[in-house]
Amino acid sequence: MKFRKFWAVAACVIAVSCNGKIDNPDNGNNTDNSGNNNENEPGVNAVNLSASGTANCYVIDAAGEYAFDASVRGNGASSQGLEIPQPLSPSSAKLLWQDSKSMISSVSLSGTRVVFTAGSKPGNAVIAVENASGEIIWSWHIWHPEEPVSGLTTSKGYTLMNMNLGAMSTELGLPAYGLLYQWGRKDPFPGSPVSSGGTVSTTNAPVYDIDGNEVKITASSMSTSTSNTLAYSIAHPTICLSNGATGNGDWLSAGKSSPALWGNPEGGVTEDGKYINKGSKSVYDPCPPNWMVPPAELYSTFTASGQYAWVNLGSDGNPTTDEVGNMSVSNFYEEDSFNVCDLNGDGMITMQDYSNGWVFVLGPAESSYFPASTRYDGTYAMFMGSMVGLWGNYWTNAPSVQSNGTSDSAIAMGFAVKDMYGKTNISISPNASGPKANAFAVRCIKE
Repeated sequence: MKFRKFWAVAACVIAVSCNGKIDNPDNGNNTDNSGNNNENEPGVNAVNLSASGTANCYVIDAAGEYAFDASVRGNGASSQGLEIPQPLSPSSAKLLWQDSKSMISSVSLSGTRVVFTAGSKPGNAVIAVENASGEIIWSWHIWHPEEPVSGLTTSKGYTLMNMNLGAMSTELGLPAYGLLYQWGRKDPFPGSPVSSGGTVSTTNAPVYDIDGNEVKITASSMSTSTSNTLAYSIAHPTICLSNGATGNGDWLSAGKSSPALWGNPEGGVTEDGKYINKGSKSVYDPCPPNWMVPPAELYSTFTASGQYAWVNLGSDGNPTTDEVGNMSVSNFYEEDSFNVCDLNGDGMITMQDYSNGWVFVLGPAESSYFPASTRYDGTYAMFMGSMVGLWGNYWTNAPSVQSNGTSDSAIAMGFAVKDMYGKTNISISPNASGPKANAFAVRCIKE
C-alpha cells in the first residue's frame, strides 16, 4: 500500500486563532479565589489570575497589578499515581528571574496571595514563595506574550495552543521558540538567544532579577545524585538537573522516577498501534489554567503513517524528489510523507518550506508553526552541542515505560534537518522518546 501525499493543501493559514483572550480574568470584586473578602489587603484591585482556576503558569496581557492564590500547588488536584497536594503556607514572595528587564517591578505576599506589578513589556518571569526559613516552597511562571494565546482545532479533536509555552508570538523565527522544560517539572528554563546557531550556541538567553542584574541558570552535579530528587527540584527552580549521576536518562535518581508527574502514567500504552490514554492535568503540569501537556496522540498526524519518516538522500547527499518535485519521504516499510505546509506556494514540499521549523497542518483549515527550538542536554544540563534552528523537540505527557518497568524517558515529537555532525538528515518522528532529563518545548492543549 502506498500513502497518498498531503501536498494537495492549497494554502496554509498559520496559527488561525479563536476570538478573545484567556486565563487572566478580573473577577470584578474584592475577593480572593476562596471567596474571602480582601478589602483591607494590599492588591485589592489587582486582577485575580486564579479566579478561573489555579495553575503553575498565569498569562497576562497588559501592564497592571495582578494577584494569584499562593496557597495552592499548581492546579491543586489529585491525579493518578500522585499524592493529594497539600496547601502551602508561604511567608514571603520574590521574583526569581525575568527575561525582559522591568517586565515585573514589584512582588509581595498579602496573606496567601502573591501580588505583583507588571509593566507593558512582554516576556516571561518566575515568581517563588518561601517559608519562614527562606526556602523556596513553590514557584509560578508568569507569561506575557506579544499576541493573544488562543486555541486551534486539530483533526483529532484537540484544541491546541497557538504557540509554544512561553513564546512571544506565532511569528516564524525566534519569537515563537518559547521556554524549555525537563519532563515532569513545572518550572521553565530560558530558551536560545539565537534563532539558528547549529552547534555554536551553548548558553541560554539572559535572564534578570528585579533590579536588572543577570541571573545565572545553573546545572546540578554530574558526579553526585544528592540533587536528583523531586523535593530538590521544587526548591531549586533555576537549576537544571543533570542525569550524569543518576545512572539513567531521568533527572530523578534511580528508584525515584515517576511516570505520573505530568498526569498520564499509562500514556505509553497502545492498542492497535494507537495510544489510548489521554491522562489529566497534574499538580506539576506547567500549562496555564484550563490547559495541559498533550498526550502522545496529538502528534500522530504529523506524518502520513504516524511513525518516524525521513527524506531520502541521493549519492550527492541532497534530498531526492518524486515526479512532481516533492522531497521523497519514506518510513521503515514504504512511502510516507510529512504533513507540512507549502509555505512558498510553489506546489511542492522542499526545504524552501522549512523556516527554522515546520508549519504543520493541523486540520482542514488550520496549521501552526513548530520552531526548532532545540533542547537542554540532559547530561550537561545546558545547551551543550545545541542544534538551534535544526532540531525541534516537543514533550507529551506520556512516559516511555521500558520492559523492566522503569520510565527514565518519555514520548516526544521530534524533527531534524541535520545530525549532530552537520550532515543532512531531514526527518520527523511523531512518537520519538527522549531522556526525561532533556529540556524540550511544550505545546499545551485545552483540558
